Amino acid sequence: GELLRQLNQWDQVAAVQDQLVALNPMNPQTRFAAASAWSRANQPEAAVRRLNDLLRLDSAAGSDWKGAAKVALSREVYRVNATRPEGERNWSEVDAAISDARDEVPASWQLELLEADLALTAGARPSLTTEEQRRARALELLRAMEPQHDADVDVLAKLAIGYERLGASADADRVLKLIESQSKSPVVKSLMRAELAQLRQDVASARNALESGLSSAPP
Repeated sequence: GELLRQLNQWDQVAAVQDQLVALNPMNPQTRFAAASAWSRANQPEAAVRRLNDLLRLDSAAGSDWKGAAKVALSREVYRVNATRPEGERNWSEVDAAISDARDEVPASWQLELLEADLALTAGARPSLTTEEQRRARALELLRAMEPQHDADVDVLAKLAIGYERLGASADADRVLKLIESQSKSPVVKSLMRAELAQLRQDVASARNALESGLSSAPP
């Protein structure tokens, strides 16, 4: 399984995880791993089915797995709808999944990022009729997240990438400085610089950042 993960063979990883579920069907952790693998394999409908199976388990009730599954389910329901033909998309279904997840996990940065994705998606928010309006709303949501998560390097990394993809490079650079001031890992800092450089199509800077990260990595 680990070798398949390293090779990014996620469809095969998912099949292995399904076999593990069959061996231990009452384990919510195993079911969550299977759903995650199907998500990584770009099969959101399969992930939705497995997350719903997890939520029907008695062993998931009252556990952290229930909240994690509902948050993950919101993202997968969004992905299912985003890939449907325009006339078949059901954004109310996505909003219902988000509301259900918020009841379980009121403060979830994953749901906050999902709201930004919804703002960017044409038709998901009828009041946002132009690309400029959708971009402005997504940036507003990301900027509102930042003060709440300014000590979490993992969330900050996602915000930096989100800003850059929206063309807000100044915001991305500001968050990069926060990451560099908080992370003790030279590798994490270098990878973050490399990813932003790659998004900016600055191949030389991305390569330099990666080389710097590799040279500072422990043997």
